[in-house]
Amino acid sequence: MTPRFELEKRYTGARSNLLFVLALSLLNAVLSFVGSDWTFFFSTTFPMFSIEFFGDEAMAIGVAVALFSLLAYLLCYLLSKKNKGWLIAALVFICLDAPVIFMWEISVFTFVNLGFHAWIIVILISGLRAKSQLDKLPPDDLLAGAVQSVGDAPAEAVDAVSPEQEG
Repeated sequence: MTPRFELEKRYTGARSNLLFVLALSLLNAVLSFVGSDWTFFFSTTFPMFSIEFFGDEAMAIGVAVALFSLLAYLLCYLLSKKNKGWLIAALVFICLDAPVIFMWEISVFTFVNLGFHAWIIVILISGLRAKSQLDKLPPDDLLAGAVQSVGDAPAEAVDAVSPEQEG
């Protein structure tokens, strides 16, 4: 595997993990909306918290806030394909989401959730580092041309040298 492939794989992996977190966050928001006590760990906390915070009195506001935050993550995922700045924005959102965990009761699950947040932060930073290294590599067509010019001279060029030119 080439270094380019490995770096692209790490960046794509970070984006895929962000999409996974988004999907579970959406599922948790729906579960919170229907009043379920069941949740997934590997998700953001803010969408669930906003639904529960506003409660029955202002449920529409809570749902709107939750959807807005989920759309922000979706936007970060979609636009990060071409611009790593959007993955940086997602990283900031995840970092801001971590303290929201403490707005509920502190338990073992709180620390499991914090561990998840730490894990996704490490994954996103790794992907961003890979993208930065990838951006420093020359394009593939330049690499291919350099390899050909160094070691793979056409046979005609070698045959064109006459014995008089060698001496």
